[in-house]
Amino acid sequence: MLKKQREEYERGLGTIEILSSQLDLVMEENTKSKSEIVNLKKNLGVLERENERLKGQMSDLARQVKCLLTEVERGSNVVPDIDNQQLVRVGDEGGAQNVISRTLVTFKNVDELQQQNVRLLAVVRELSEAQEKNDRDMQEKSVKEIRVSC
Repeated sequence: MLKKQREEYERGLGTIEILSSQLDLVMEENTKSKSEIVNLKKNLGVLERENERLKGQMSDLARQVKCLLTEVERGSNVVPDIDNQQLVRVGDEGGAQNVISRTLVTFKNVDELQQQNVRLLAVVRELSEAQEKNDRDMQEKSVKEIRVSC
């Protein structure tokens, strides 16, 4: 009787060991899956923002082509004189997007296009510097918080 109980006990221990190792494997896979989900969600957010940016860029380029064609047609006296601002539909976009469309998308000639590019480059540089400063500040803040918590 005791021998039988001992055998059952040892079989039970073996089963527990097998189940424990299986549980560890499943828990490890679960952790990896959760990490992968987090990374995929981050990547999704980045790709969605990139998609929206590209849609806006495509819309701006379409307006520029339309504006340029109008200027070319104007030069050949095919089209009546139309203000380029009429080519940008005000109200389609809100706030900042509307201002960008009205002031930076259309142009009448290469000189005006070059002036717009100079302004845009200045803005990009300014925003890049601000973003880099913000990133440094956030990193310093994180390091300070970690030091304080330790």
